[in-house]
Amino acid sequence: MGRNPAQEGSNPSALTLVSNHITPGEIMNKTKAMKKINDAFAAADDIGIALIESEARKILAADPNLNEFIMAMGSCFFTIKEGGKYDITIMTDEEWDVWTESDDYVHEYNGIVDQENFQKKFFDMVEELNEKFNSMGCPMRFTATSNIVTDWGDTRKDPVKYTEMKKPTQYLVEGDHPIFRRIFDIYNDDEHGALLLIEEIKTLNYENITLNGKEI
Repeated sequence: MGRNPAQEGSNPSALTLVSNHITPGEIMNKTKAMKKINDAFAAADDIGIALIESEARKILAADPNLNEFIMAMGSCFFTIKEGGKYDITIMTDEEWDVWTESDDYVHEYNGIVDQENFQKKFFDMVEELNEKFNSMGCPMRFTATSNIVTDWGDTRKDPVKYTEMKKPTQYLVEGDHPIFRRIFDIYNDDEHGALLLIEEIKTLNYENITLNGKEI
């Protein structure tokens, strides 16, 4: 919840509450202030989508019975692999028949997990983000290890085809210092960032500096 400037006895001005996000000059310029607001909202929305993806991938990776995570048109769910077994409640046969009749795309699913009885914390998080940013309007579907598909049509005519995610090239920087903490930082697909860190810690007298195990 935002803070109410009127409740700040010694700081009655709202300007004092936003100084970490915007300069006084920018807040006095409506165009710049609105851009700041829009940029911050867009960034928060992007972070929310990334969080949903990250948490869904963890769930998929941890459960061999699950096939995909699908989100679109204000809903999201996990699908079950063919032959997947569950000792938790899933959609009943009667509910499945009703959904099959009302959803043209349901033919491709072997089953979906009942949200009320599965990963409640995850779905509560998605619902909270959806209330703030309409996150479930962002179409995406993926398996634990596939790239994201954001555009799919009639899967009876054109089944979804996933491609495996390319594993990032990792650059591990390590270094020791008699006083400061030991450096152990990993850069994904960012050799330039790793080299910049090496140059920085050299100026701080770090020792035994290595990049992917090789001494620099």
